[in-house]
Amino acid sequence: IGSSGIQSLDEFEAGYERRTVSVILEDGGELAAIVYISFLENVTEPRQPSAEYFERIITGAREHGLPAEYLRELKLSAGLD
Repeated sequence: IGSSGIQSLDEFEAGYERRTVSVILEDGGELAAIVYISFLENVTEPRQPSAEYFERIITGAREHGLPAEYLRELKLSAGLD
């Protein structure tokens, strides 16, 4: 993702802090990933992400060829399956 993509994500994820984390792959390799973590003051009560947010995540997972089991788990978490 380029710098303009990062800027778009930063704008969409207002109220969250962008961090880079290491993800361990199934083959033992390591990959840097960007995550957004809510600022503590924005967390007023435990709750699920909105249906719109889940749809974005599911669409991205499908477009990037993530495993069907992962897609099923996302849909279950969203109450869509």
